Amino acid sequence: MIEFLSDIWFAVHKTNVRLHIRLGLGDPADTGQLWAFIGPMTGMLAGMTGVAFAMEPEFLESTFELDSSGTIRLVPLQLAYVALILLLSPAFWRGVVLMRAPG
Repeated sequence: MIEFLSDIWFAVHKTNVRLHIRLGLGDPADTGQLWAFIGPMTGMLAGMTGVAFAMEPEFLESTFELDSSGTIRLVPLQLAYVALILLLSPAFWRGVVLMRAPG
């Protein structure tokens, strides 16, 4: 799954992408719980190449601010190739069989 997401990520062409998010819920405790879930992912996303990513919590008020710029280009043939590789993967079909199995 991680390899598939990595392939999708590299099939999308990004140029000068900058993303800054401020996120807060009305209650500081709720914001803290949300941040405990999102915080580690933020650290991983901050290290991506080709993207400047920053996310910060807002504990005092309910907030959602998104500031972004850049260019993202999707190449359908590259995405179709990645999807085809997934569909030909034996692990994918084992997962489908396991999900459809009763009990």
